Amino acid sequence: KALRAASTHDDSKITGIFHDWGVVPGSLWVNRVLEEAESPELQPDKMIYFDVLLPPHKVMKNDIPDAPKRTPARTVVEIFYKIVLAISFLLQQYVSKILGVIFYSLGAVAIYILRLNPLYDVDNKVLRAHQKPLNRTIYMAYPYWFLVKSVLNGTLWAYEMSLHKDLKKTPLLYIYGGNKRTHFHENESVALLEREEREGRSDSKVICLEDDGHFFYVTNEDACLDAVASFMKN
Repeated sequence: KALRAASTHDDSKITGIFHDWGVVPGSLWVNRVLEEAESPELQPDKMIYFDVLLPPHKVMKNDIPDAPKRTPARTVVEIFYKIVLAISFLLQQYVSKILGVIFYSLGAVAIYILRLNPLYDVDNKVLRAHQKPLNRTIYMAYPYWFLVKSVLNGTLWAYEMSLHKDLKKTPLLYIYGGNKRTHFHENESVALLEREEREGRSDSKVICLEDDGHFFYVTNEDACLDAVASFMKN
């Protein structure tokens, strides 16, 4: 409200940009405000998600294009590292910091030996260049613990986390790096956005940076910035 009120332009635009875990609250936000028709000033004009994409909205379930199915190998890669991070955080916060470090270290070794790291060296180089203290790294894994906890107690499904239902009213740009062992998106949602662009149903679109990974906005900053600026201007 404050941004729109302070704007000197009658057609001021607001674009929400979210990366990784930020896509979850970003999706919840846009879904909520689009349901509240009495608050149009809170509705973003466009949304941009980096490297994470939730499932299609429930109203789209009967109109989803064919997409590759999730493979067992991808499922194992996606689940294993999440469990390692979740338990490491749990041990650090509620049992012992030393136990948290030990479990994290053992988990990291297992991920390396079993080749279960979702990221390749292009991303690992970025992580090494921005190395944080191990205790801080484990603490920053708190979303994984709350994800696992919400799955176990059944509260996760109550949030109905998904894409927003009106892609024409609020177009969505999804950018992701293609150089990873697994992707952090739902294939159905990618196929849906690709069809939106291909058939001109909305201004939504998907951009894959094939040679970059999860941190494509670091390794290919210019391409990322150009894509975002072009989407916001058009």
